[in-house]
Amino acid sequence: MSDINTYANDRLLEFIDAMHNEIKPLLEERFGDQWLALGVERHLPNDSLDRVRRMLSEPMNVIDMGKSDDELYGVEHLERIVVQNWKAIFQSRFNDRHKTSIYLREITELRHNVSHRRPHHMLRRRDLMRFLHNAQLLLQALQSPLAGEFEGL
Repeated sequence: MSDINTYANDRLLEFIDAMHNEIKPLLEERFGDQWLALGVERHLPNDSLDRVRRMLSEPMNVIDMGKSDDELYGVEHLERIVVQNWKAIFQSRFNDRHKTSIYLREITELRHNVSHRRPHHMLRRRDLMRFLHNAQLLLQALQSPLAGEFEGL
């Protein structure tokens, strides 16, 4: 492990992939082929996914990210997607809307610090531990196989 921020970023990417893997089938079950439009896009700020699509199609793109629809929304969108689809999909899985929102917002803040403030911000161990715990709780509620790995970390 080169440093705590790199370690956190690697775990964050694993968390996002796992959330995408668990959320997409739930949205598809509820909305069918319209899962992206009805379960995601309508709950996000105008054109946020279009902005991501444009960024990914830029000739100077250096981001290691797929271009499929299920990868367009990021950790910063997860809280809004879960809360806006709460009664229809997520209430029975997470039970406590307020805590779920807090966990997702804290993970978004960690991502912001690791991604955008890196030269000026080194995570504290307790912030990393809190992120790992939040991620484990969220993934466990969605019955993700990765939940156990986060618990072990």
